[in-house]
Amino acid sequence: MHVNVYSSLLGGWARLTPPTPEHPYWHDADDGTPYDLRTAVGDGWPDTVIAVHHAHVTAVANLLSRAMAMDPIRDFAERRRLAHAASLLAGEVGGLPTSPFQTRPRTRATPTPERN
Repeated sequence: MHVNVYSSLLGGWARLTPPTPEHPYWHDADDGTPYDLRTAVGDGWPDTVIAVHHAHVTAVANLLSRAMAMDPIRDFAERRRLAHAASLLAGEVGGLPTSPFQTRPRTRATPTPERN
């Protein structure tokens, strides 16, 4: 499944793939470049926003479902990786800067004072 997104951040139209267990992040369907949820939503066209939000929620549910189906002892590392990926994706919904693929730099409200 792919979602066509128009985003000025991406320089126009892009075909994005939703997160999967193998690649738990939004990424360009052609070259694999990773993106965060805000970039995947693009410039906010209603149809695009609905499609991206639905795919994002489905991806989180799929990651958690797959993790929960694994043996808690034998598959501990993979189970933890999938659960962690799902929590990062869920955090993006609330605007948390948890994704390593955040494309917009965060700015501080006040500048950091110079140290001597």
